Amino acid sequence: MPISVSSLPEVARVREFQRGAVRLHILHHAAAEEIHGAWMTEELASHGYRISPGTLYPTLHRLEAEGLLVSEQRVVDGRTRRVYKATEAGKQGKKGLRKITSAATMHRINDTLSSALSWGVKREQLFPRNWAQLVELPAVTRPKPLVWTSERIEHWKRIGEKPGPVMVWTPELTGQFLDFVKDDWLYELWHSFIFLGPRRGEMAALPWTEVSLDALWLRISQQIVEVAYELYGEAPKTDSVRTLSLSLESGDNLAAFRAKQEKQRQQWGDAYVESGRVWTHENGEALHPDWISRRFTRLIELSGLPPVRLHDLRHLATTLSLLAGHDIKVVQEKLGALLAPDHLRHVHQRAARDDAGRGRVGHVRRPLPGAHAADDPGDSLAERHRRLLRARRQAVR
Repeated sequence: MPISVSSLPEVARVREFQRGAVRLHILHHAAAEEIHGAWMTEELASHGYRISPGTLYPTLHRLEAEGLLVSEQRVVDGRTRRVYKATEAGKQGKKGLRKITSAATMHRINDTLSSALSWGVKREQLFPRNWAQLVELPAVTRPKPLVWTSERIEHWKRIGEKPGPVMVWTPELTGQFLDFVKDDWLYELWHSFIFLGPRRGEMAALPWTEVSLDALWLRISQQIVEVAYELYGEAPKTDSVRTLSLSLESGDNLAAFRAKQEKQRQQWGDAYVESGRVWTHENGEALHPDWISRRFTRLIELSGLPPVRLHDLRHLATTLSLLAGHDIKVVQEKLGALLAPDHLRHVHQRAARDDAGRGRVGHVRRPLPGAHAADDPGDSLAERHRRLLRARRQAVR
């Protein structure tokens, strides 16, 4: 049975709330100057957080009740507003909310600095030596992905702690999530993340010109990266430009989403944003990679399922592919990355044991109008393909 949100212990809910980015932004600004709700709403919006007053003001009141903020009524710009200021506890508390830089991030930062200094030493002779090469950094330990077993779920429900930084759903949990989001606008996107394993920047940048619904393939040729919430387009990582073959179900989902986009285009009229992207908001506006992650996290919270990160779905896609009997080389080409077999072997073996006898992933598949609920095993691939194309044309009409 799906896990109820109310089953999460209070300590876990408080811990997750304290890690919230909105709370961090509020304490950060309130520690520097006095703030009020209307100003804070605009400030959060500039950082990509579309937060309503119905969410912001209870957060402010909770921070005040916890002794992290103090407030008073004051006339600001001709209007009476409640103005907030951080207490000493709030100023100290915001420090604990900062994200700790991981060892891997330290190495990437140092590598970037080292590359710039090396260029200056060799070509411009701006520096006598590359000082970044002398920096001693902590060793990078690659975390092993762990499966959400029933024992680990019980521990998480009781204590509120994840067993490890990289967690993988079982096929059963995956099916529960897809059942939960079946009516979400981006259901097809979550399905693609789970079964294709792309990076979020690759999905955010994917244009319709790189998708063939007739030949059932899509090409990953660009990605969007985020720096301080600003977006930059660039080529994918090394050896990550690739063409993915789509299953009939994946092609069905893409066709269904395109039909939904067309319907929204007609409803929005001239206000519709022609971004050319595959994955968009209802008004056609392209998705921000960070928004995709935050939306995914929020859906998991609402579903009550044990948490995984959006990037963990790449491990899930690997596990499902290996469970389906695909060769690891084929999986590597699909993900556009080298895999560590020793890290993954115990994952999909444990998932296979946990789900033995439970059947396949129990997700909800919504066929297009006119399509068969299930393909006849006796049909040839060509016949199934032709039937799917006919269903798509009917849906577009």
